[in-house]
Amino acid sequence: MRDRDRAPIAFLEKTFEETLALAVETEGYMRSALKREARRLAPGGRLRLNLEGMRLVSRIAHVVAWLLDQRAVRDGELTRAELCGRSAPMSDNAVCLAHDSTLAGYFPPRFAILLERSQKLYLRVARLDDLMRRTAG
Repeated sequence: MRDRDRAPIAFLEKTFEETLALAVETEGYMRSALKREARRLAPGGRLRLNLEGMRLVSRIAHVVAWLLDQRAVRDGELTRAELCGRSAPMSDNAVCLAHDSTLAGYFPPRFAILLERSQKLYLRVARLDDLMRRTAG
């Protein structure tokens, strides 16, 4: 395997740990506090909260999948070219990239923070994915 096919192990592990921590925090929050907070909203607000909750979970799931793919490349199970050929660029995912800044003050503060963290993480990994795809060959 060529050196450029190997993602830096420390970076991958740190990002994987960050993503899993965000997933655990999100799951705990959505299981308890979010349900209580959602009861205070009108039906339309609860619908929007659930929509954004699914966006949050989708971002995390896509980042985990990307990181597992990078591990597969690092471990020699896939080449970078094979990976690029079998998966869509993260920058093509409109659901995960969508962001409505007009909702910033609408959601409970902790939920808004989780949304922001998931978006920043997703955008960071999407940029890495774009870089990887440009240099794969």
